Amino acid sequence: MFQNWDEFKRAAAEARPLYINSAREEDKKGLETAFSEERVRVAFNVYKAAQWAMESHKDKGLIAGNRLDQDEVIATEKIPGIDAEVIKNFRTMSEATERGVGQVLDSSKWTILVNDAWLLGGAHYIAQFFLASPRTSENLCRTVRPDWFKKTRQFRPGFTVFSRELIGLTACGYKFEGHRTTGEIAYLPQKAGHPGSFTFIDYQTKVNQYTQSDQWRSLIDPTRR
Repeated sequence: MFQNWDEFKRAAAEARPLYINSAREEDKKGLETAFSEERVRVAFNVYKAAQWAMESHKDKGLIAGNRLDQDEVIATEKIPGIDAEVIKNFRTMSEATERGVGQVLDSSKWTILVNDAWLLGGAHYIAQFFLASPRTSENLCRTVRPDWFKKTRQFRPGFTVFSRELIGLTACGYKFEGHRTTGEIAYLPQKAGHPGSFTFIDYQTKVNQYTQSDQWRSLIDPTRR
């Protein structure tokens, strides 16, 4: 676990070369910004916000899944995800969040490091993660533009942030099981080791391991293959 800002900042700095070297060429400039001190501070505040949320809402957990465009689509059984209704029920958190507010990450200064910090904040606190999206191949790795995808946004094929979240949870020892409300939940079994030592370097290393081979397919829900 990161006990303070100095530990977090050091861990981010150590992971920076791996993140940038692992990125697409067109994403490397954005990652340089993501690892600026200002944006690393955003990630640190989100890390703490995820833990504060669990102090007040341990029964709810955090919400992982693909974000849907709230202006163009309503989530259905066919196209589930984090939509306006999920946000209304669970509320959002950001780097400015006070204690106990929100389970859905929604930062105007979002970066992949911020998202990773949010997940690690929850995992280090042994939070449950409710999955708003099913673990289908289409939700993990997109090859065609989804029907709901906003027409004015550039569609980029490849692995989704949701797939990255599932990789992080799996690497931290989490298991998945059905849940009556959200469809699935990710939880840490009682006999599993505490993931408090899991760092950004560990996270990106696992992402590379899964996405550079067919190992990512092991994350697909067997009932949806």
